[in-house]
Amino acid sequence: MSRLPLTALRAFEAVATHMSFAAAATALYVSPAAISQQVRALETALGYPLFERLGASIRLTAEGARLLPRVKRGFDELRRAMDEAARAQDSRQLNVSLLASFLQRWLLPRLPEFQNAHPDIDLRLSASNHTVDLGGSDFHAAIRFGGGKWPGLRSQHLLCDWLVPVCNAEVLRRLGPIAALADLRRHTLLHANTEPWNDWVKPLFGRRHEVPVRSELDDSAAAVIAAERGHGVAMARWSLVAGDVEAGRVVCASDRAVQHPRDYYFVTTAAKAQLPAVRILGDWLHGAAAAFAPPPVKLRRRTAARRG
Repeated sequence: MSRLPLTALRAFEAVATHMSFAAAATALYVSPAAISQQVRALETALGYPLFERLGASIRLTAEGARLLPRVKRGFDELRRAMDEAARAQDSRQLNVSLLASFLQRWLLPRLPEFQNAHPDIDLRLSASNHTVDLGGSDFHAAIRFGGGKWPGLRSQHLLCDWLVPVCNAEVLRRLGPIAALADLRRHTLLHANTEPWNDWVKPLFGRRHEVPVRSELDDSAAAVIAAERGHGVAMARWSLVAGDVEAGRVVCASDRAVQHPRDYYFVTTAAKAQLPAVRILGDWLHGAAAAFAPPPVKLRRRTAARRG
């Protein structure tokens, strides 16, 4: 076939979906005769029947059943392409999904720099812990925290993160720093479930340890706030606590930090990666991440970096 028979394929999909020539005709706003003609033309071009006519009812042949899911996927992809092409007309609007903690603690303080440099880009940020479908939604890109590999997506490494214990200055003065396993017993230990203490203890002391955690919070930022208020020592990600350390709200409770097993990535689809606003944001994020300094302590890097 020198030309793809899109009209005939659309008629076939509609009939197979409704299992009725009349219902397919209604859905496509044409006559049943026109639908029947298109399906027969497609069958002639392929050289085999797609439906078995059983009096007033029909059913797919084996060949028709094999063809249908591929036709549906093809039309779904065409619809997505048309949606993306339409949205590209408003290419300066940029919808980005990211973790609330990263937005509040790392990105927001830097956002004025991006807005001043690119006032024509309408950046719309959506904070969520749920992974959005970049291929089938209005989101153009996401900042994700993970291993760097997401099927069907392009990922650009942005930032390594570090685990570092923090507390307020009075707690550190009164109870002293954490330099050995025995020091853990002096402190009230806090963490969120995403930053367990053993992820810091094992690389430094060579084994897992029964860490006497007193409080577990469901949010990384909440653990840091609790530490700031003197409730204990929080195991924190450096990306979320660097601003608090710089401002003096908390201090590092140890002279050692451990690289987090996950990194931050800028993620998008191959099609959306071509949009000018997506490229601009990705480049700016990469530059901002490169300028972000690691914690000012001894750094224990993981043995094998997981880059996507």
